[in-house]
Amino acid sequence: MNISRALSLFFALVVIMLVIGIAELYLLELFDLPENGYQHGFGIISWITPFLGYGLIFYFSKFRPDLKMVPFKLNSLRPETLLYILLIAIGLEFLDRPLYDFKRIWNFLSLGNAEPYYLPEADIFIIYTGVFAICLAPLFEELFFRKFLFGKLLSRYSTTTSILVSSLCFSLFHLPSFRNLLPTFIFGVIACLLYKKTKNILYTIILHVLVNFLWFTLQFWGGDFYNWIFELQFNSIYWMLFLFGGGLTYFALQRIFRIGRKQP
Repeated sequence: MNISRALSLFFALVVIMLVIGIAELYLLELFDLPENGYQHGFGIISWITPFLGYGLIFYFSKFRPDLKMVPFKLNSLRPETLLYILLIAIGLEFLDRPLYDFKRIWNFLSLGNAEPYYLPEADIFIIYTGVFAICLAPLFEELFFRKFLFGKLLSRYSTTTSILVSSLCFSLFHLPSFRNLLPTFIFGVIACLLYKKTKNILYTIILHVLVNFLWFTLQFWGGDFYNWIFELQFNSIYWMLFLFGGGLTYFALQRIFRIGRKQP
């Protein structure tokens, strides 16, 4: 696969999901649903749209995941590697914090104050959001952006080029959340390196699940954590946590690479 085809498939995926999502919302509006029913309907749409979008892209691109290999890949998972993947997920939470806090940091430096963190109120839609973010999104996104796009590009281009193209697409896929662009790009790079080294997409899926699980739990129930972060007021401890996150992520990746070199 060349780069232009990879980008074409990516943009096709975005367009297909937008069209399907808009059509589903239009159909939903035709029913006079109460607020509770509308939230359920919107939640179901958030599941159906990626199923249809990724399914169509996989079908037309002739990408067929080899389900017969799943038991073998599961049995080949190493507890030591899984432990380091957990450390990467924790490290990324601290490494990405200044990227998410960029506007707060700017306001604090220029105006002397910053807005506190906002935690959205829990409602029915949170259940749908959590299931999608923790269970469905990691599966679909890792199969498409890592196993398919990155894997196909790697057969034609260098590792660096393949990682950059795949990670850029993965990052742009998370628009219009601009503050999420750099964190998702960093995650994409790490996931590509992990997949290339282990040759097991289950490891990147598990990492994706853990990262999204941390994000989801902190987003809705992490009040104490965010209060503690905000009280630091971007002081030296705040930046030490950032360095700790980067160091922990790098350490865990290096340990995984060493495990790979020891394998026959």
